[in-house]
Amino acid sequence: MLMKLLGLIICMYLPILLYSQKENPEWQRLKLRADTTQNSLEAKKLYQQLIEKVIEFKNQEKQVYEKGLHQAEMQKKLILIGFVLAGLSILFVVFLIIRNTRQKDLLIEKQSIIEEQNQELQAQTEELRQQQEEIVAQRDDIAQKNQLLTEKNRLIQESIQVASYIQKMIFEKNSLLKNVFKDFAVLSFPKDTVSGDFYWVNKINHTTILAMIDCMGHGVPAAFISLIIHMLLKEIVFIKQHIQPDIILEKLNDELTHIIQPNNDLQFNISADISLCAINKTLGNDFQVNFSGARRPLLYSLNNEILRFKGSRHSVSSQHIWEDEYENEVIELPAKTRIFMFSDGIIDQNNFEGKKFSEQKLIETLQQNASLDLQEQVKRLEDSFIKHKGNMPQRDDILFLAIEL
Repeated sequence: MLMKLLGLIICMYLPILLYSQKENPEWQRLKLRADTTQNSLEAKKLYQQLIEKVIEFKNQEKQVYEKGLHQAEMQKKLILIGFVLAGLSILFVVFLIIRNTRQKDLLIEKQSIIEEQNQELQAQTEELRQQQEEIVAQRDDIAQKNQLLTEKNRLIQESIQVASYIQKMIFEKNSLLKNVFKDFAVLSFPKDTVSGDFYWVNKINHTTILAMIDCMGHGVPAAFISLIIHMLLKEIVFIKQHIQPDIILEKLNDELTHIIQPNNDLQFNISADISLCAINKTLGNDFQVNFSGARRPLLYSLNNEILRFKGSRHSVSSQHIWEDEYENEVIELPAKTRIFMFSDGIIDQNNFEGKKFSEQKLIETLQQNASLDLQEQVKRLEDSFIKHKGNMPQRDDILFLAIEL
């Protein structure tokens, strides 16, 4: 019964297998032998071998199919990866193309900017070249003008030096001071080569006229004014024979107003501050001193004390005829009395703090050294002034005159 069932199954299943494997001769031989044998055991064995062959084939076929399916899956993945890589490659190539195009555009733009800058630089270079040529021309012109100015300055300085020499010959009367007074000392510090401050001393009969004149300004203009006043003083004293100090100042003021005539084109004033005294020796060997001042005082020492004559409040001037007269002071002084006259340059000199030397300090310095001889007393004053001035520039001409009767 079992054999019949097995044979039936084989008979039903084998045709399907055999149909699918018509070209397999080994299967055909086994099936033929199984169909023709009379021995059921042998037939069973043959059918069993045939089934095993079929099953083995199917397993192999399955493996092949699965391997093919796996290969197909792998190929599919590789194709997908290939497409992805191809897409990425295309994107990368597109990116490179876009980037190169952008870089090319930027390069073209930069080249355009560089060309513009080069053109601008060339224009600036040309402008600089032209400016350099102008500078060279200006430099040569300036050098030529400097040479001319140097030569002119040399000639001017030589002229001023000669003027200074002439001024000293005319003004300085040290020999007369030495002959008239027991002792004298002079401090003279012109701000420039020539000065507007000078002293004037002359003797007419038995009267000695001594004056300290501070002309307006300094330098060459003040020096010219000093020559005018020097000439007028000689005329007033020696020609017109005026020896009283206040009269001399009035006549000097009048002469200036006549010499300098104002006009519409030029308004120029000549003025000077003057301290002037007339000194006569009395019978008792004392000295009578007449003093008049035009905005300048006179200092004198008496019993080692410094005293002061104030003087009038106005200068001698070419533009003013004063209503009030110059005041005249008269005093009798003993021998060895010291008289001091000075321009305002010494008292107006400031130090680094802006503080003036001042008339008060000048008097204090003279007072402190009154017991010394005249030369040493004036030297101490000079030292004090130089210390006060320090490195500050000199503001004006400076003249200080001291005599001992």
